[in-house]
Amino acid sequence: MGSNIEVDYKENKIMRISPRVNESLNEEWLSDKSRQAFDGLTRQRLRVPLIRKGADFAENDWEDALSYIASKIDKVDGRDIACGIGEFESVENIQALKDFLNALNSFNYEFRHNANLSIPNNFRTDYLFNSQIEMIEDADVILLVGVNPRLETPVLNSRILKAINKKKAKVFSVGTPADLTYHYTHLGNTAAVLADLASGKHSASEDLKNAKLPMMIVGHDVLTRGDSHAVLNSTRQIANAYKFINAEEGWNGYNVLHRSIGHVNALELGLDFKPLQNKPKVIFLLGCDNNIAPEDIPQDAFVVYIVKY
Repeated sequence: MGSNIEVDYKENKIMRISPRVNESLNEEWLSDKSRQAFDGLTRQRLRVPLIRKGADFAENDWEDALSYIASKIDKVDGRDIACGIGEFESVENIQALKDFLNALNSFNYEFRHNANLSIPNNFRTDYLFNSQIEMIEDADVILLVGVNPRLETPVLNSRILKAINKKKAKVFSVGTPADLTYHYTHLGNTAAVLADLASGKHSASEDLKNAKLPMMIVGHDVLTRGDSHAVLNSTRQIANAYKFINAEEGWNGYNVLHRSIGHVNALELGLDFKPLQNKPKVIFLLGCDNNIAPEDIPQDAFVVYIVKY
């Protein structure tokens, strides 16, 4: 979302925090992360390396900390080294971590079981949100696949509501039903529904066929399914069978909605999130603050947490 933050560094306090004006994106909405950003400027800032000593952390200088990490790495094979990429990490940070891991003969870019993505990354349009967010308001039919926009992206959900009010857009959903604050037609929660839509056998196929500017939003949960490739193949068949991609209108209504910009940036670099074959003995956490289950980290693993200053 972005924000403008005015800081009095002498007094070490926030003077003013406000949304950065970007009408095409956020309409001056401000995310909770940005609104509470002053916490990172005033409290609990990591300024020196910390090494765990029992239940506490002890401050160390950089030379000792790096030597300690090097001693742990030297004892393990590259196959036993893995990393986790945080949800807000930049392309530059991920590339630096990738180069570091590759130098150690490690290609394990994700250790968390619930974060393994199975998605083709040969073509960017297969994994990006291809429509500009303001284009949602122009859609006349919107197909939601495995996504709850009210819960995952409230601002995007408000754009869908605008499409309903502005263009009387019809909204169809495949997946778990939920209260989205507007009327929609629930088509079912199985992959067979997508196959029927692609073949034109479903009752909603006629609405997709008659749409001038249809849009599809595929959710993150689809990408973590065991049959994700088959489901994504069905969604692309639907996009090709109808007018979700219309070059004449300059329209690409096929969208994948991720929950982590870090994973999108990793896909941009060609990283493949394959399930681990071995239990990691060394784990590098690049800004990983969420979605780390205790069972994902072996008790004997050495963990290095990398945080931005």
